[in-house]
Amino acid sequence: MKSLIILLTGLVFLSIACGNASQQKEKEPTGAIAGSETIDTSYFPAGHGLEFAVAEDNSLGASLSRIKVFLKGNPENTIDAGEKDPIINTLVADLDGNDTNEVYIITQAAGSGSYGTILPFTLDGQQQLRTIALPEITDADKGPGGRFEGYDGHDSIFIAENRLKRTFPVPGSPKEENSVIGQRKLISYMLTPAGLEYAKETMTGADRDSHGCIGATGYTWSELQQECIRLFERATRLNANGEMASKAEAAYIFFNADQSKAELWLPGKKGSILLERKGKEGGHSWENGQLKLYPWKGYILKDGEKLIYAGG
Repeated sequence: MKSLIILLTGLVFLSIACGNASQQKEKEPTGAIAGSETIDTSYFPAGHGLEFAVAEDNSLGASLSRIKVFLKGNPENTIDAGEKDPIINTLVADLDGNDTNEVYIITQAAGSGSYGTILPFTLDGQQQLRTIALPEITDADKGPGGRFEGYDGHDSIFIAENRLKRTFPVPGSPKEENSVIGQRKLISYMLTPAGLEYAKETMTGADRDSHGCIGATGYTWSELQQECIRLFERATRLNANGEMASKAEAAYIFFNADQSKAELWLPGKKGSILLERKGKEGGHSWENGQLKLYPWKGYILKDGEKLIYAGG
């Protein structure tokens, strides 16, 4: 009889414990798709102390994801983007200059075409999520004389010069010497009250710098690598004053193979600055004059004693 009472008590305790666990799961911030080990959630600054949350459920397989966007701490304010290609990048910018960021989720199809898709979102005046309108790529666009003539995927999508930009290979164009990407077509989008609209576009190659790097497609020259690179793809981002939500332009750093040198790009400065490693392991830094880069919680950059950038 005593054993039976203990057994029943244990079952009641287990039932209560399971009930509490279920309630906790319902309160998880990712809303309806929470509670799965297959879900990756990342956060991005929206401005005004708010953060975008991007949740990707990859339980459907390697070639398909279920994507939701919501505000951190407010799962009721959610947009279900549905089943899409997997996310390869997420960009954040304030392209319309209204002091509120937009978030641009970039997905890419698996397979030989690697077609890119842009999923853009922002906040309205009531801080409610909404989808930004984006022109659809039509068959006419891909036909002769069209804006996307010859388009067959292999997109690169990025933000430069306060524009959202997309490049893709021009059919039949040979890869040029001193060019990482060969000849590509450039499509630029500007953000208006009506949504993303096509901006004036150019064929790449007309704005190469002295090293052959095409600034309009996001490339800049690296002295350490001795080639054109995209900073947002290859370098480490440092935020002004170490604040992720800062509206100020970011700085970028890149190291050589043995980390004896660091290459620094500062906003508004032409070209890069090389920093030499000083000191022993555990107390080292990279320096050039007053500029000193320290490895601490990522990296911090000081000008003299003043902290100017941090991140990584």
